[in-house]
Amino acid sequence: MSNEILIIEDDAFLRDEIVDFLARRGRTVVCCESIAQADEVCQQGLKPRLILSDINLPDGDGVSFCARMADSLPSTKWVLMSGNRELVRYGTLARLPSVQVVDKPVPLAVLARFIGALDASPA
Repeated sequence: MSNEILIIEDDAFLRDEIVDFLARRGRTVVCCESIAQADEVCQQGLKPRLILSDINLPDGDGVSFCARMADSLPSTKWVLMSGNRELVRYGTLARLPSVQVVDKPVPLAVLARFIGALDASPA
């Protein structure tokens, strides 16, 4: 199964806002509220082109999930986000390949730029 974007965000309001923004742009989106849910959908064969993940989740953190999944999703681009400056710093210091770390809430113009990069890169 190949979908374009996986969102891992436990804040329902923010998740819905991002999904609405992406849906209006014709994107295929799968949503998860936790690392466990994201693990499950990836084990079922999900190979997203972009993963947009909160860093601080109820059952783990997006940085560790990214580091663990990087080898099995080598062509996936990652956007890690947090409203906590220390967690943004933690994500940045991890220096993971194909990862951008941004403050939350992610401005829609920034999200549009990441989507544009998907269009410019091979599927």
